[in-house]
Amino acid sequence: MAQTSSKIYGINPVKAALEAKRPIEKLWVVKSFRTQRLKQLVSQARQQGILVQYLEKSILDRKAETPHHQGVIAVVAEKNLVEWEDLLSVANDRGEPTFLTILDGIKDPHNLGAIVRSAVAAGVHGLILSRRHCAPISPVVSKTAAGALEFMAMARVGNLA
Repeated sequence: MAQTSSKIYGINPVKAALEAKRPIEKLWVVKSFRTQRLKQLVSQARQQGILVQYLEKSILDRKAETPHHQGVIAVVAEKNLVEWEDLLSVANDRGEPTFLTILDGIKDPHNLGAIVRSAVAAGVHGLILSRRHCAPISPVVSKTAAGALEFMAMARVGNLA
């Protein structure tokens, strides 16, 4: 993978990454998986030519740094951020009035993930985040956003003042 890689975990975030065709290097799946949803993820990953490796739950817990991975972790390219000016074209391409949200001081990754999820549901075209005063895009943000992160254009800016 040419870009820097990151991890996302949980059924919905990984499913969304597969559907959005985000570059995925490999999928780690718990050896003892039995659910239909995990079987579908594995099938979809294989159809896209993604390496699938089966690991013990304890190893997944360590790799995800949490036991709340739902039996699946994807090694993905980092979230592609755009220039804030590019967010304007998202609305223009849809023929809609621009609807952006500016975030500053959102340091808790759970809060950022919840905002991303709500913003997608509300039809926001893009998020502008403070570079120094917002949580980084992380596996926790992805999990909390429940897949919505894949469908939200985002930009980081140095100064919102």
